[in-house]
Amino acid sequence: MYFPHPQRGETVAGTSYKPLIYVLFLVAVGSLTSWLASPATGISILGCKPAGPDQFISSCGSPKFGDYEHAALWLGLEGEALANLKAADVIFTGSSRTMFAFSTTEVRSYFAARGLKQFNLGFGFEEQQTFFERIALKHHLKPRMLVIGIDPYFSDRVSPPAAAALSDTRDVKVQAWAKKIMSMLQPALCLAVDCSSTPTAFRSVKDGYFSWRGSLIVDQQIARTRQTQTRDVQVNVPLAAMQAQDYLERIGMPAACVVLVPMPTREVWLKPDPVQKIAEAIGAQYIDADTGEDLMFLDHMHLSYDSAKRFSAEFVRAFDRLPQDCLRAPATTARLVRSSTR
Repeated sequence: MYFPHPQRGETVAGTSYKPLIYVLFLVAVGSLTSWLASPATGISILGCKPAGPDQFISSCGSPKFGDYEHAALWLGLEGEALANLKAADVIFTGSSRTMFAFSTTEVRSYFAARGLKQFNLGFGFEEQQTFFERIALKHHLKPRMLVIGIDPYFSDRVSPPAAAALSDTRDVKVQAWAKKIMSMLQPALCLAVDCSSTPTAFRSVKDGYFSWRGSLIVDQQIARTRQTQTRDVQVNVPLAAMQAQDYLERIGMPAACVVLVPMPTREVWLKPDPVQKIAEAIGAQYIDADTGEDLMFLDHMHLSYDSAKRFSAEFVRAFDRLPQDCLRAPATTARLVRSSTR
């Protein structure tokens, strides 16, 4: 029996194929998604908000999806993001305080106006330097300058998502790939199911810009409290300086091309900040962009949207006054003195 093949827009016996094709497409997407969400992976993207153009999901509040960015960047699943990270002249690293504080148009505009590429590689879950070190070693990162948000930063702590990614087990890889494939199918899936019920954060593949406002948490303006002492009571400066120096040697980064930035906390401490002493001890650059009680917080850790803009604007003004030798020189070549074994 012969069935005619109509051209686009034509019908057979007065019946359009378009609704049928649409239904079959949704069934196929739903079937693949259901398979990916089977007990074999334990992963589901249902409820997570979809990423926009040039973005990928950083994390989703659904316990069946959770964090994606640690494994994605470690395994190189987001190829464009990894390529831009490797091409960055300036990399920002630190915890989620760095992730929030430097994801602003002020930072983007400053570096773009000077023809420089920057990438925000701060991580959530109170990540410290070990995970960045492992990524730098694996992917051969060669920034001209490294900006480290200190809060404090030089400890061996590894967050649960980072530890899982670094384990390189088959299950971790399968789950990461499942999240990647689901994210690719999500726009079609969202035509049939709700994709807006769960808080979700996103990262830009272009520069690591962390998008949270309106999708992850409600912006607030929580005031800071003033302390009557310096922050030295919380920081062992000699030990932190030794840890910082060892860390920079392991990733092959000259201290003169590193900028240490104390990240604001809910408390306003007296000056000088101990991070300045650490920078002086190791020969690094130092920027204090904390303007005091005019900075507000959206929760117990992170600057509000407007305060992040104010903080990062102060940072780029100070950055512009630093010696520019590192940015004029070729990308760092004294790389990867030894592989991390942690």
